[in-house]
Amino acid sequence: MKKVVLLSWHYYNSKRQAGFHFLANAFKDRGFQVVFISAAISLLTFLRKDSKIYEKDFSKNVIKPMNFNGVKSVINTSLFQPAVSRNSKVLELLAKVFFKLSITSKKEVRTANYIVFESMSSIMFFDKVKLINPTAKIIYRMSDDIEILKAPKVTVDYERSILTKFDLVSVPTKTMYDKFVALSPDNVKLHFHGIDKKIYDQAKFSPYTEKINHIFVGNSLLDQDFIDIASSIYEDHLFHIIGTFEPIIKKRNVIYYGYMPFEETIPYVKFATTGLQIISNYNGVAETLSDSLKVLQYSYCKLPIIAPSVIPAHHRKNFFYYDYNDKNSIKQCVEEALAFDKTSFTVNIKSWDELAIELISDHQSIIDS
Repeated sequence: MKKVVLLSWHYYNSKRQAGFHFLANAFKDRGFQVVFISAAISLLTFLRKDSKIYEKDFSKNVIKPMNFNGVKSVINTSLFQPAVSRNSKVLELLAKVFFKLSITSKKEVRTANYIVFESMSSIMFFDKVKLINPTAKIIYRMSDDIEILKAPKVTVDYERSILTKFDLVSVPTKTMYDKFVALSPDNVKLHFHGIDKKIYDQAKFSPYTEKINHIFVGNSLLDQDFIDIASSIYEDHLFHIIGTFEPIIKKRNVIYYGYMPFEETIPYVKFATTGLQIISNYNGVAETLSDSLKVLQYSYCKLPIIAPSVIPAHHRKNFFYYDYNDKNSIKQCVEEALAFDKTSFTVNIKSWDELAIELISDHQSIIDS
């Protein structure tokens, strides 16, 4: 049985599921032995009261590996980890000295056939991993551009120095592909996120009672100004916001749901009138989100997508744009989205299972070329 080790920012047994959770499950369903290492847990994690430490069985998992749904979960603890330090040499030195692979993590890495790094501080383990297991195929599956996310400079610099050494660098958006293929042309490939098609196909009942429903699902950077303006223009439309956002807009047609388990969000997306990709452009983040997981989920359900004009998604036919805080452009954008013809819209979106296999097969095609 082939073994895949994933080094992630996330905790496997979290209620909040991200791309690496879906990849882990896809590899497991394909018959791989899967080890999911939460690779950046340190004293800072606890001092910052990171939400991961409150997840079910986290404390037990810190002490020993645990199995969940056929996936082995390992928590790699270090005394320190790279932190945004404004070029503090002291903090960079602490990270170099105390950010370590645990004995358990080393043991799992040593017997892996494939090692998949997420775009986060665990890439600092790259050289150590290559030393421990020089025959494993090492894949860098980016979730985000860590430079845009203002990751510690030491981590960004290290990423640049090892980019060409990965067997495959897989990026999820066209914007990221254009940037990174210029830095490492021989091993960078574009793989959009996967989605769980089956769970969308099985959703049969709409949760909505009104005719026009706009849906936003996310964790951060919601453009609340758009909600405020659009809900005033369209008082007969409902605006549904799923995620941990402060309910600052007090209107009958704006509904905040708070956190909702992923499976429960499915009918809200599938039966919506439009999908809202209304992201504030903090640090230029919105400019990287033309192909986010949320965009693919909306697109699979054939939703017209409303987005700020800074998002470069002109390769997607179901995007409609507004300018921030511009009432006229918001009105025009919504009207154009409502006129979108779903019946003629088609898009090729992969499942997580297809993506998992594509990562391995594209690695092999690079080797063979």
